[in-house]
Amino acid sequence: MTRYRYLARATETGERQSGELSAESATAARSLLREARLAVLDLRPIRERNPSLPLGLDSLISGWLRRRRSTQKAELLESLATLGESGVPLRQAVELSGRGSRVPKGIAHITRRISDDLTEGASLHESCSKHTGWFDSLELAVLEVAQQSGDLSSAMRRLAERQSRSSALRDKVIAAITYPVLIGLVTMLVVVLLSTKTLPPIVEMLTASDIQVPRLTRMLVWSGRAIAAPEAIMAVLTGVVTLILVAVVVRNGTKSRVAPGWYVRLLPSVCHRLPVSALARDLADLIASGVPMALAVSVLTPTLRGPGTSRLRASLESARRAMTEGAPLEEAFGDDLWFDAEFRRLLALGQESGELPPMLRRLADRYEARSRRAIDRLASLLEPAAILVMSAVVGTVVLAAVLPLIRMQELIA
Repeated sequence: MTRYRYLARATETGERQSGELSAESATAARSLLREARLAVLDLRPIRERNPSLPLGLDSLISGWLRRRRSTQKAELLESLATLGESGVPLRQAVELSGRGSRVPKGIAHITRRISDDLTEGASLHESCSKHTGWFDSLELAVLEVAQQSGDLSSAMRRLAERQSRSSALRDKVIAAITYPVLIGLVTMLVVVLLSTKTLPPIVEMLTASDIQVPRLTRMLVWSGRAIAAPEAIMAVLTGVVTLILVAVVVRNGTKSRVAPGWYVRLLPSVCHRLPVSALARDLADLIASGVPMALAVSVLTPTLRGPGTSRLRASLESARRAMTEGAPLEEAFGDDLWFDAEFRRLLALGQESGELPPMLRRLADRYEARSRRAIDRLASLLEPAAILVMSAVVGTVVLAAVLPLIRMQELIA
């Protein structure tokens, strides 16, 4: 089947319509449009993007797209869950979720693709697996198991909540970092403007009058010109591009390596708690959907990302092997770098009581609450620190601008 984009005119009303459809050939597509009483004005095949990119850029781009679309995906899953719980068939629910003048283009596009696949007999899991820029391996596993067990609506609602939580936490981190970054940019702009526009004429006047220019003023002028030089800007851009390429190469070359223990211990507590919190909540969702614990750990291990998580992935692989051999959860999750005594004990209690998913969710809530408090403390410290740094820099710039004026006033007097 080929995907076509068409522009047509309704034979009855004369109104122009545009959209997409799937057909075996262009002739079949024109026939379908004629049956819908549409006169074809333009019909073009949609070229599929080549997913194979060098240096592992395909996975990076897919991950970036998933993060960028997390809010839209949460809305889509929430809509599908609501329609499914109301008794609407799956294909019809997908079509309804993509209709409306206020529906984002991304949701309208992905729902059309999924609806076409469902019409052709594909399962929801098979259709979603074609769109790695929307759905990750965890979501695909949950959808597959939930569709087999008939619990699709509740599974999609849990996935929507997962997306909403991750988006909220990511927005909190971005908000904590954005303010100091903006302060730094404004400070740099002030330095560049004063050192390249305001101070040079004063320095030239002092030099022409054989008056010694204060050292602080000379240093500020030199710094501003160095920052604003085209060579410096090109060097910064080249350095950023080089760092990105090096990071991609190192990331692909170290997938099989495990971070050393001393490095993991040096990481902030947030870098420990956030991956474990996400792991516990995702394990709860998979287990609640009917996935065995060992298989759930196997599915989740490749999805973990962040500083030091290569060691966490290795620890989870060891835990999976231990569970396969019949070891209890308290012993399987024995890596104290990531799983403290409280975590292991609650796992054991959840396993003994048969309420492992609720216990995992409580653990996830606890770790997430600790992480939120740590991020809030960081934000409360960064804001005054950024203001103090900006005040010091601006004060230095003002002093560098005032000193030449004081020197000129002394000579005139």
